[in-house]
Amino acid sequence: MTPTGLRKRSMPASWRRHKGVPRFYMHVRYRDRLFVDKEGDELAHEHTVREHALATARDLVAHARLGSIRSWFDCAFEVTDQAARGVLVMPFSDTINESEATRGRGTDQGLINEPNKL
Repeated sequence: MTPTGLRKRSMPASWRRHKGVPRFYMHVRYRDRLFVDKEGDELAHEHTVREHALATARDLVAHARLGSIRSWFDCAFEVTDQAARGVLVMPFSDTINESEATRGRGTDQGLINEPNKL
C-alpha cells in the first residue's frame, strides 16, 4: 500500500527484501497532513531517489484521484532511509520545472514582448 492508499504491485515475499539494497520511504506531505509510506521502495543507490520521486510524482499527478488530496501540486515527497534519516524533500511542482528544463526551450520561445503583435 502506498502512502496515498493506492496498492503497490504485489510481489512474492522472497523478492521484497534484498540484502544490501537500500529501502527508501516516500512519505507524502499534503499541507498539514503526512501520509506515511510503510512499505518503502528498494532503490539500488541513494542518488536515484530524486529520479524515482519525480517519476512517481508524475504518475500520481497524471493518474491518481483522491478525495483527501485536492491538488497534487500542494504535495511534497519527504523521503527517508531505513534509519528514518531525511534524504530528500521534493515538491510535486518540481515535476513541472523538470519538464520545462528538459525541453530545451530557447530564451524567446513562448514569450510575447509586444502585446500588439499577437
